[in-house]
Amino acid sequence: MKTDVCIIGAGPAGSTASLYLSKNKINHVIIDKATFPRDIVCGEGFRGTNVFWALEHLNPNYIKELQATTVDKMHWMKFCNNENKEFFINLGDTSSFGGRRIDFDNFLVNKVKESNYANFMEGQTPKDIQYKPSEGYELMVNGQKIEAKILICATGATSYLPQKLGMPSKDKLEKVIGMRAHYKGLKEEGNGVGAVYFLDTLKGGYLWIIPLYDGYFNVGMAIKEKVLKKNNWNVKQLFQDCLEHPNIKNRFTNATLEEKAKGKFLHLPNYKVSLSSSHLMVAGSAGMAIDPATGNGVSHAMATGRYAANHAVECLQKNVFSAKAMKEYDKSILKKLRGERLVAKLYTYLVSKPRLVNFLIPLLSNNKTISKFFKRKDVATKIYTTFTRKQL
Repeated sequence: MKTDVCIIGAGPAGSTASLYLSKNKINHVIIDKATFPRDIVCGEGFRGTNVFWALEHLNPNYIKELQATTVDKMHWMKFCNNENKEFFINLGDTSSFGGRRIDFDNFLVNKVKESNYANFMEGQTPKDIQYKPSEGYELMVNGQKIEAKILICATGATSYLPQKLGMPSKDKLEKVIGMRAHYKGLKEEGNGVGAVYFLDTLKGGYLWIIPLYDGYFNVGMAIKEKVLKKNNWNVKQLFQDCLEHPNIKNRFTNATLEEKAKGKFLHLPNYKVSLSSSHLMVAGSAGMAIDPATGNGVSHAMATGRYAANHAVECLQKNVFSAKAMKEYDKSILKKLRGERLVAKLYTYLVSKPRLVNFLIPLLSNNKTISKFFKRKDVATKIYTTFTRKQL
């Protein structure tokens, strides 16, 4: 089978790439080893306007469908230090949703399946992936040969497929270990309020509680691997200890565990890593590692998937697939995510300085001018819109 584009991975990056290729009437194949719906460990707070604008641009009805069946709007984010001092930030109109990834990803996949331009192969693992100079990529799926002019690799944070295809090694990148559980019946902080707790016991790590659709709550923890190993902590026990912390325990009085804690590791970001080579683009966290502190994982994934698809359309029109031509994809992504990358660097620095966080939260909260500014809905909406609307 010959095709213009082959996408490996049908998460938010791969599905978004597929939907944009279909929007441009480009025939393509999309492959995923899982059979949907499938679950994945994630914070499940879909921060960043890339989610909102990508879906609105594809079809204005997608957001309405999602909010009716899959996600709830998040209105506020609370930051709490070890002394239970709180600082609130208004998230504005377009920046955040909360929903289970099993439902959100399945929503995108179902839209992919509706397209006449997408040949979706789920429950399949590509084998014998080979690069054919000046031609593209050749791979085998369930005994069938697929030849593609462009390969988009969107295989996720824990995948090493990009490295097998010649991308730079991830081995030197720092790792973060995460745990996530689903609860119902937690005491709420208010309508659509997410919370991040910086606890001294985590030594720079943090715990989050994110309200999701249909009464679910995502309760998760992130901590650097080197801190975990240095203190010889058991990650599951540490997670349970956090839930017993005085700042948090009372929220679980009437809570029921709906899905037990699952773990996952992520590489911390390296924005200098290459995202492309001849006939190849890497999208989502398979390439540009996502900083869990920002909550922009799905947002970044959808932005890269969208830009990979649009760049594939340009390359197909020009019939040019060289490494130099593909490099324009890297440049566009780094420019697109410039503001969010700056925020990510700031967050990463702060969470590595727990004493500074404990000092800053009450300082900002007690300053009426600063506190009032961050609570303004119009300010939050304008900031997030500025980052993305002008780059549609």
